[in-house]
Amino acid sequence: MAPRFRVPAAIEDLMRPPDDDEDFLYVHEVVEVENLSPGEVHQLVKGLATELADKDVLSIEEQSLFDQSYSLVRDFKHLEPPARGMLMDSMCTNFVQLNASSSILIQSLEDCSEDPLDLLHQCRSHSNAVQIYAYFLMYMLTTDEADSEPAAEMSVARGAPKGRSRKKHVPQAWDWGSLRTRCVKVLAGAVQNDLHRIFESQKQSGGMHTRAAFKMMESREITEKAENKDCKEALYVIISASAIKYNYQISIVATMIHMLHKHEHVPIPFAELVSLAENQYAASSLAVDLLRAIGQIDPSNFERDNAGADNVGLFLEELGGRLPKLMVMNLSVLMCHLDGKSYKMRNSLVKLIGTLLVKAIKETSESESNEGSRLRNEQTLLNILIERSRDTSAHTRKHVLRTWAYLCKEHAVSIGHWNLVSDLAAGRLEDNAAIVRKSALQLLGTLLEYNPFGPQLRTAAFEATYEKYKEKLGTMDPRREDESTELDPSLTEDTVERLEGDDEEVTNDPDAQAASVPVEDDIDAVKTAAPEELTTGSRFASELGGLEQTRALVASLEAALRFSKCIASTMPMLGQLLASSTIGDVDGAIQLLMVCRQFDVDGSELCIRKIMPLVFSQELVISIAVDDAFKTLYLKGAPSEIATSLVQLTLEASLGDLASIEALVGKSMMRGDITPGTLSALWNIFTFNAPTVTPDQCRGALAVLCMAAKSNAKILRSNIQNILDIGFGRWAKDDVMLARYACIALQRLSEEDRMSIRASHKIFSILSNLIIGPGLPEVCVYSATEQALNVIYELHPTPETFSSTILVKFSQEVFECLPTNNGHSEQTGVSPDNSNRSNSSLLHDFSSINAEKLSRFLFVAAHIALKHLVYIESCVKRLRKQRGDREKAAANAASELEEIEDQEQVNHADQEENISKELGLNASEDAKLDDIVEQAEKEIVSGVKNRTFLIGAIAPIVVKLCKASGVLQQNPKLKSSAVLALCKLMAIDANFCERNLQLLFTIARNSSEDAIRSNCVIALGDLALRFPNLLEPWLDHMYARVHDSSGSVRKNSVLVLSHLILNDMIKVKGHISELAIHVEDEDQRISDLVKLFFHELSKKGNNPIYNLFPDILSRLSCNAEVSQDSFYTIMQFLMGTIKKCKQMEGLIEKLCNRFLGTSESRQWQSLAYCLSQLNYTQSSLRKLSDSFKFYEHALGDDEVFGHLKALIIKTRKLAKAELKLVLNELEEKLVQCHNERKEQETATLKAETHLHRTRAMQTQDNDEIQREDEKATNGHVVKEEPLSLEPEISQNTPQGAGLERASRNRVLDVADSHSSSDHEWWAEDSNDDENDNGRQRLRIPKFSKTTAEKVDKNERTVALKNVPAQDLPSRSSPSIKLKKEAEDVDDEASTCSQVSEVDMEEGDIDAASTCSPEGDECIGDLDDASSTCSEIIGSDSDSLYSS
Repeated sequence: MAPRFRVPAAIEDLMRPPDDDEDFLYVHEVVEVENLSPGEVHQLVKGLATELADKDVLSIEEQSLFDQSYSLVRDFKHLEPPARGMLMDSMCTNFVQLNASSSILIQSLEDCSEDPLDLLHQCRSHSNAVQIYAYFLMYMLTTDEADSEPAAEMSVARGAPKGRSRKKHVPQAWDWGSLRTRCVKVLAGAVQNDLHRIFESQKQSGGMHTRAAFKMMESREITEKAENKDCKEALYVIISASAIKYNYQISIVATMIHMLHKHEHVPIPFAELVSLAENQYAASSLAVDLLRAIGQIDPSNFERDNAGADNVGLFLEELGGRLPKLMVMNLSVLMCHLDGKSYKMRNSLVKLIGTLLVKAIKETSESESNEGSRLRNEQTLLNILIERSRDTSAHTRKHVLRTWAYLCKEHAVSIGHWNLVSDLAAGRLEDNAAIVRKSALQLLGTLLEYNPFGPQLRTAAFEATYEKYKEKLGTMDPRREDESTELDPSLTEDTVERLEGDDEEVTNDPDAQAASVPVEDDIDAVKTAAPEELTTGSRFASELGGLEQTRALVASLEAALRFSKCIASTMPMLGQLLASSTIGDVDGAIQLLMVCRQFDVDGSELCIRKIMPLVFSQELVISIAVDDAFKTLYLKGAPSEIATSLVQLTLEASLGDLASIEALVGKSMMRGDITPGTLSALWNIFTFNAPTVTPDQCRGALAVLCMAAKSNAKILRSNIQNILDIGFGRWAKDDVMLARYACIALQRLSEEDRMSIRASHKIFSILSNLIIGPGLPEVCVYSATEQALNVIYELHPTPETFSSTILVKFSQEVFECLPTNNGHSEQTGVSPDNSNRSNSSLLHDFSSINAEKLSRFLFVAAHIALKHLVYIESCVKRLRKQRGDREKAAANAASELEEIEDQEQVNHADQEENISKELGLNASEDAKLDDIVEQAEKEIVSGVKNRTFLIGAIAPIVVKLCKASGVLQQNPKLKSSAVLALCKLMAIDANFCERNLQLLFTIARNSSEDAIRSNCVIALGDLALRFPNLLEPWLDHMYARVHDSSGSVRKNSVLVLSHLILNDMIKVKGHISELAIHVEDEDQRISDLVKLFFHELSKKGNNPIYNLFPDILSRLSCNAEVSQDSFYTIMQFLMGTIKKCKQMEGLIEKLCNRFLGTSESRQWQSLAYCLSQLNYTQSSLRKLSDSFKFYEHALGDDEVFGHLKALIIKTRKLAKAELKLVLNELEEKLVQCHNERKEQETATLKAETHLHRTRAMQTQDNDEIQREDEKATNGHVVKEEPLSLEPEISQNTPQGAGLERASRNRVLDVADSHSSSDHEWWAEDSNDDENDNGRQRLRIPKFSKTTAEKVDKNERTVALKNVPAQDLPSRSSPSIKLKKEAEDVDDEASTCSQVSEVDMEEGDIDAASTCSPEGDECIGDLDDASSTCSEIIGSDSDSLYSS
């Protein structure tokens, strides 16, 4: 019997002999296969295969065969593909036979029919053979899966002597997919046998199989390619069998967890593996152990390992889809990760819960006893989803909303939860994350598509039906008469659940698959029921199934009403999302509005119209979405239906919507979405050939045809006569706008049709009557007249002649009643010869002119002048085009001439051309043409020399009318026409514009009508485009129009200025702050326009807002009309447009420098707030710290310090270690400087307070002394002169008088103005209270140490430094002395001497003078010294002198 085979750790270990006390099979003789030639190797493999086939299946144990097999397997990767295939095929064949023999042996062991000893020997031999074959096959499978790698990398020299170089044999690449699958299947078959019955220990049975299987599963090729499906399933069998049958579960679970963290392609295969183990072996231990192992992982690990979180999450999702019941039972072990910091794990658990709700909870248990448990589990999982909708991570909130959408699609949301989900989705529309808003929009669309309430969600219909049935329910149930009108919530839930049960029964019926829930059928039944059938409660109950079903119906109606209101309430938010700068918001809102329109949700039609202008969006995605929405909503169905929908859309559209619809119709025409059948239906509506056509519909059809003709003008060719007959016929009186659209249609004629129209065509007579005649209503006459003039200049061969004829004829009709110089009526109109007289007499005789006719005449004259200007430019353009064509033709002829004629003629032609270029003949022609254009433009208004044309004669009349405010106030229509005519004439002539700019700005500011002010603002925009130099000095007044009281004027002003600035027509200056104010405009539309303007401005060049921001800040901070909250909002918005790091740093430096340029605290606070709103990096924060000297003086302001403190707190939240060091350093500087400034302010305030108090008390004492002097003088009291030790000073001298006054004031100040609470009273000689001369000593208080300590050092220093040198005492003995050190003061002014005893006569205080005891020197100007000492000692009342 051969020695026992031991599975080695490495294949080389088989060459190592065992120890003396061990008997294991090992290799005795190794064949160096690498050194053999391919032919020798082939013969070796063939010989081994033959021997293995000829001998017994256990012959692999023989030493010679074992050695040969080892040699070939060890060098397997050096074999040629045929040798590899032969070796593997031989091994597999013998292993299959060995598996069969092992099965027979295992069966014999169970039967016990043979000798036990013989069976034991057979078991050992089979065990050895199985392990040898399995090990060799596993090694060949896992030896080098990279056989497809370059052969140079696969060939490695083995055992070659150093220093020798020899040519190595490189084997060819081979495809061994089929052999690999066969080997894995053979191994799987071996594992499925009960090998543990023949092995001596469990460790021998499956360990090597699982290691090799996991090694192979690390290959993407095996797990992902479809052709390797059989191989992959065999690997699943090996692993699952090893875990379940051979107790390798612990190591397998650990390996799977490790691979889940390491390889991103294994989650799905592992889920399939666990599912196979559960289904094949009916054992859930592997899945349970895996879930517990995942639950025991620290949630913080997933925060650091995002890839591992993705893989584990995907594994859980896939496993939940395959084993939902098992996952529900073990879900609690995973709940710890819902509170973890890894949002990816939370995302996966949310999706897992959605899968479980669909696949596990919906499966009704066979026993009804588990129904309650099922409902509780369902409610628990739903509560988790609701809670996770408020997750801190936007990604988790997104997945929650997507999970709800998935549940709706799978019909896993009950009616009771439907409104809860809809409210949740509606609330998430205002989420600050775009991905969440997009998911919320998708969820709302899903809720609408799968709603159980019906295809029409009109709130009014639901309300009426609900109220009706609620009243009927009250009559059926007498107990409800005394109850509240609202339904009991518990009753509603019960009835809704029962209704859901009915719904499930109905939907399970194959015949009722297309029907809605019973609610919809009942509602339809109610709508169609006759009133007399619902009069009694008994008949109502019998028809609808009784009281219980009626309650269910009312509950469902209530839910439907709530749902329709919820969806309708989202319409305003959807309108806001359409204006979002995020493409996903706009696209999602468009898709949702399409669904809402299909379900007829309240307000959806209005929001659909807001979609139309987005066709002009520069984002291709949005433009395509609008096109698709238009096609879906209006171009689906029969041609007649499409025509009707387009007509209705046009009739309800505004002027801006019509432009959008025109663009959409044009695109649809180019794509072919509007078919000829639709065009025929539109012509039938226009010509009243369709049934029940109204004049409005006729006009709408013509409008749509005009839009379509812009893309294909040929559609009008065959219906020109119909346009003339209907557009200008009797129907034009019924529909006021029909004539206007008829004129627009004539302008859209093709070039061929235009060429066929002559000057004598009846079109022009019709247009002339339309312009002059009174046929049209006043409402539309101006717009129709404008389009009629446009048609004349588009179609007439000589429009200037025909328009002048119209204008002369019209002037004669208007001014026919004016008297001439002879007193007769004027019949010739306003002619150039009598224009002066007419101009002066027009206003005087205005009462005789028809104001309506005059208004129309001014409108026609001004528009003709403007169209004539355009006509001149078009003629010049046509001339230049003709000249260019001639030059091009000449060039082509010259090139042909070069090929045909001889070179001499060509050179001559080139010479002439060069001469023309040198002389500048081409340039002179352009200059002449420009001069002609300029002269022609001037002639329109100004005339030529002394000759004035008709429009030139009308211009002064227009100016005088605009100035005659009294006349215009009586005729508003005339006022509007006059101002509009003034604007058009100013746009034609520069001189006329310059003369009347002040008048136009005056009207724009002072006019009482909003429309006139708006027209003036729009005209100013046109003038700025045409004459920018003339408008430059008036920019201040243009910006002032944004503050108009009318919202329409402000809106037009914003639009005009935005257009001019964004197109570089005017320079951007500090006036832009006037626009910035309206970021907080009361009109939301104006606010949105201003925000859009700044958003677009920030995209230009290097972001002009960066340079303008400091100026805007200064202007707004000084503007008293801007509140603080509005200012903060405006600044925050503007700073949001500055996103570049370098600009941030530059802005920080600019703002810091602004602190030195102002001393107002409000501007300091504004600057500090702006600094606090910026986002800081390490470099920008360092810039702020380096600029500390610029704003340190403002840190005494509490609000400034608060803003900078908030800056540090906000930046510290997400700061890294290096940035935190800079933050801490800056914070210390800020706090220290702030405290110092506050101390200085406190000290200064105390000093000022004490100074004011001292002066007030001194003034009061002087008044008392004066009153006493007056009393003494009146009583003739003679006072004794006090004794003095000082030399006598004459009071007649200025010095003496000043000294006497100073002495008196100082003594009185010391005696009367101080208290003695904290003072130490003392006398220089306590025994001499009264001297021989009868004088009484006044005891002067001395500062105690406690009082002296209260004196602020800074105050003393400042006060002493401010004292003049002459005011300080020269000696210390007679002066006041403070027991406080003044360290920072000069030596001669550092201390004040203590006041000594002053001898004064009783009653002689007024005349007393303070002298030094030595009598050497008199103290000068004691009043100043007193003030100085008072400033030094501060304002503490306890430290004051007291007498």
